[in-house]
Amino acid sequence: MIIELISVFLVYLGGFILIYSLGIRGYFSFSLGFIVGLSMQVVVGGMQIITILPPTPVLTLSLMIILPAFWLFNKKNTYSINRDSISAFCSSVSIIFAIVTMSVIPFFYEGWFVWTYDSLRYILSGEIIYTNRIELLSEDLLTKRMFSVPIINMPAVISGAGYLRAVFPLLGVSIVTTVMYIIKKSLEGLLSKNRVLILMITGGLLLISNNRFIWHSFYINGHLFCAALTMLISAFGWLILFDKPQYSKSLFPLILIAIPALVFTRPESVIIASILLVPMIGSAGFTLKQKGALLVSLGASTVTFYGFATWWLDGSIFSSYVLYLLYGIVILLIAIILKFLYEFRFFKLLLNHAVLITEVVIWVALLLFSIRTSFIMTRSLNATYANLFLGAGLWGYSVVVLAVITILVLVFIKKPASMTLLRLPVTTFVPIMFILAFISGGDGYRIGPGDSFNRMLIQIVPLTVIYIILSIGFGKPRFARRKDNES
Repeated sequence: MIIELISVFLVYLGGFILIYSLGIRGYFSFSLGFIVGLSMQVVVGGMQIITILPPTPVLTLSLMIILPAFWLFNKKNTYSINRDSISAFCSSVSIIFAIVTMSVIPFFYEGWFVWTYDSLRYILSGEIIYTNRIELLSEDLLTKRMFSVPIINMPAVISGAGYLRAVFPLLGVSIVTTVMYIIKKSLEGLLSKNRVLILMITGGLLLISNNRFIWHSFYINGHLFCAALTMLISAFGWLILFDKPQYSKSLFPLILIAIPALVFTRPESVIIASILLVPMIGSAGFTLKQKGALLVSLGASTVTFYGFATWWLDGSIFSSYVLYLLYGIVILLIAIILKFLYEFRFFKLLLNHAVLITEVVIWVALLLFSIRTSFIMTRSLNATYANLFLGAGLWGYSVVVLAVITILVLVFIKKPASMTLLRLPVTTFVPIMFILAFISGGDGYRIGPGDSFNRMLIQIVPLTVIYIILSIGFGKPRFARRKDNES
């Protein structure tokens, strides 16, 4: 328990120091700090595995404290450090320690948690990495389990516990409160305090009333962390567009950290990250420098992980990880020549319609795959219907309710154009996941809670909740009657 308490506290503290140095304050910063801390842990730990640094969690946790602390005390940091700020920081650290202690103690016993075959593979991968026997990482462990969950749980291997009990429950709480934070920051000043509070509580209740969200908060897998990063990247991008001068400096660096953490988390993460960035790259609200940084973050992290996988596994040119590597190289090349490409009118035209082009390409690709291999589509549709509508996936009707509300919001509420940044990942998630059923080499999705699509659905739920609540807060009725002035 002591090792878990120390490791979770250091992850939490490292993330909090970073966001504190970026000027993010308030009670909601505690939850955000944990998500950011996990992102830093995954990125630092992943680079240790790929480079010559020893992949020990002691070094990972040390670097997580040293690097943000160096930035905090850097002279270039515009936030002054005085007696009052030191006192406030120490008070915040005390609160973090209390939160971690209250999380570790009740969840330390195994009876709280959900185990599957994937969970055991994640734990095995963490033990292999901890003992520095990287040569034992098979294609299944490296390209399907990835780095995030093994790195996050690796400190537990020191004590022989296998995994950290408090991480995923604490992550679940952090997601709920971060959703409420994003709703608050988006709507404050636009609506009354009472209405903002009601919408914040509604967003939180939509999450905690979802039984699969609670289930994933006790499930040893990467889906919930993927959901947190997807939410963070898209929602922070929206906040930057919404109030650029205030949020660019504080939130944009967190997006750059979350992108490689997302790439290291799930096999489909590169596709998800690409969709999240499309509205940002196509928006005039982001500078050319910011767009280049986003592309470099995605391209470099993709090349880093899948270059390592290709070198380690010696795969053929048609292997999925080799194709991801080539995709990452293309993204990096685009980032390098982005300024040059902006000189062409055709490229600017593509960027102006990037969201529409992306949606058309996704739906056309799904149609072509369905025509070519119809039995996979038929099987996947039947399984999804049974999982979501007949209860086989153990979601109840929560996904159906969210889907119906989303459709109603799309049809009946007129929203600001900038909210496309939140909408695109939500409306393209299902067709992209069905496309994955064709290209993954299987026979389609299957009936039951263990089905991969049934589990991956949680990855878009927090962002969907944010999109629904902000649409209600910002939007206006699309088909409202006009009242004619009487003469």
